[in-house]
Amino acid sequence: MIIMKILYYFCGEGLGHTSRTIAAGKILLKEHEVIFASYGYAREFAISKGLDVIEVPSEIKLIGKKGALDIQESIVTTIKKMDVSSALSHQKLIKKEKPDLIISDSFFSPAIIAKMQGIPFWMILNQTNIDRFFSDRNEALRWIGNAVKQINYTILGYVDKILIPDFPAPFTICEKNILLSPQLTEKTEYIGPLIQKNISEVIVKKNNKKRVFGFVRGFGHDNQAIKKLVNVAKELRDYEFDLVIGEGQDEIEKLPNLRVYDKMSDPFPLMANASVIICGGGHSTLMEAVSMGKPIVSVPYNFHFEQESNAAMIQELGLGTKIDYRTPEIMLKELIVDHATNSEMQKKTQRMARFAITLDGRKKLLEMAKEFENKL
Repeated sequence: MIIMKILYYFCGEGLGHTSRTIAAGKILLKEHEVIFASYGYAREFAISKGLDVIEVPSEIKLIGKKGALDIQESIVTTIKKMDVSSALSHQKLIKKEKPDLIISDSFFSPAIIAKMQGIPFWMILNQTNIDRFFSDRNEALRWIGNAVKQINYTILGYVDKILIPDFPAPFTICEKNILLSPQLTEKTEYIGPLIQKNISEVIVKKNNKKRVFGFVRGFGHDNQAIKKLVNVAKELRDYEFDLVIGEGQDEIEKLPNLRVYDKMSDPFPLMANASVIICGGGHSTLMEAVSMGKPIVSVPYNFHFEQESNAAMIQELGLGTKIDYRTPEIMLKELIVDHATNSEMQKKTQRMARFAITLDGRKKLLEMAKEFENKL
């Protein structure tokens, strides 16, 4: 029996692409040979979760300061790291592995090599409207933004399929970040949430107390939101708080109703048993929270337009509220209490959890891979 070989790239910035890759990889590995490729701490995290990941050069580098994305510094750092040898390393890897199919989660440059070598290429992504990052900047950055947009659309023209790991309209969380030409629309498919677990795969325990799960980590290890959550926990003594703060944070005051974690490899049990989820605006994190059927308070990174747009859609769909680091503690407290007891909002979030079970992105991706394999 001939087993189809898949080369699977994923972007190393943030852990959202990695989380999706772990979800996709574990199901694809059941029936196909899959070689993974990435870089940085995202690669290390995927390895810790059981994937064998080849190291490749980074494509972009995002820089954050004081809880906000610094787009100018990100561009300068990315340009400094650009090297002809990067393209050669991708070319060498593809030539060595001879994949039947390349799947990439937001890793663009291999698409050019795949096009040249006639290898089918599928792109998984939750953002095509790149120029929004540059729309309110100075003239030089707007010029760079326009150039990035043109390169982005040119490369997307090379790919065979564009897979959006989200709900189809009218419930698309990343809707404001997707802008497609008629040509790109024809090869685009919304495959549903590409997450490691949905609510049906997690044990939900009965608990008389309201529970809050907080997963907020800003660029530059900004801890404003964390401090506010701790102060809210002092006020809401009848609520249980589970707070993932990341490494390198200030010491947190110990409270009887507060549990603090530096990191967490499997947050889904706590998410599934929460009454409210406090999280950033990253697409993967929001998809996980929505798929758990929980009301959300989203704190996107400042000046990160993709995250801010995702959080805005959460609010527009009635699934939660978008705030920022300046939101005062009294408002955060009221939002937590409201969302934990708001029956109308809970009906909407539970409906999305049912949709997530039906529209399982893992199963959809495996079905698509099987269909492709049958045509080989």
